[in-house]
Amino acid sequence: RRSSRITSEAATATSEVAATSEAPAKKFDLTEKEKMNL
Repeated sequence: RRSSRITSEAATATSEVAATSEAPAKKFDLTEKEKMNL
């Protein structure tokens, strides 16, 4: 029971990290496209 709880917590943490790391990447990609247009 304890191991399954740790697994679910790890999955939640992983999805949170993925969400936070994706946002800056999209912003950076957007600024790179803007630089190309300039």
